[in-house]
Amino acid sequence: MPLHLFAGRRDRLVSVPEVVSWRRHAGRGCEVRTMPGGHFFVRAHEEAFLRELATLARRYARVPVAA
Repeated sequence: MPLHLFAGRRDRLVSVPEVVSWRRHAGRGCEVRTMPGGHFFVRAHEEAFLRELATLARRYARVPVAA
């Protein structure tokens, strides 16, 4: 499974380029998404983050096989 990385645009602890550097560890691809906010963007922008996660979940959802 590819890596899906999230980074806060104004994160002072882990910069976006530092997050992007994880691409070298992704054997099956990597996608980086930036979010508004800093290091705790997950809390500060919870709804936006959950929408992004839901989009990814739908991408990997199994489609029922017709009987």
